[in-house]
Amino acid sequence: MVALNERLEVRNEKMGALLIILAMLVMLLGLLGTFVPLLPGIPLIWAAFLGYGFYEGWASYGLATMVVTGAAVVASLVLDQLASIWGAKKFGAGKAGMIGSVVGGILGLVFLSLPGLILGAFAGAAAFEMIFSGQ
Repeated sequence: MVALNERLEVRNEKMGALLIILAMLVMLLGLLGTFVPLLPGIPLIWAAFLGYGFYEGWASYGLATMVVTGAAVVASLVLDQLASIWGAKKFGAGKAGMIGSVVGGILGLVFLSLPGLILGAFAGAAAFEMIFSGQ
């Protein structure tokens, strides 16, 4: 019985180390995603933070910290989209252009990360204006 408990303990330690390494790799991937297209950096970093919290049982940081940082992640994504709308409106876009800037920004963020967010917003605004406004 003791040998079985020792084997299970070693197995749990190995699994814990593997999960910590996985969380670190996802965080590094997220950090890379803040510079490289195609990777949603901030959400990946937060997901690794969340996974580590589940593993550790919130011992290193509390659930309240996760809620606050999660709200910050959501706020940053919402502010990105609002900036797209504001930029489209500032340069004279109509409703179709503003909607297009949000759609283009989201698609650009998914496919090209930060450069895609900026380029996608402009391309989406122009495309929606041409398609739906006849301009």
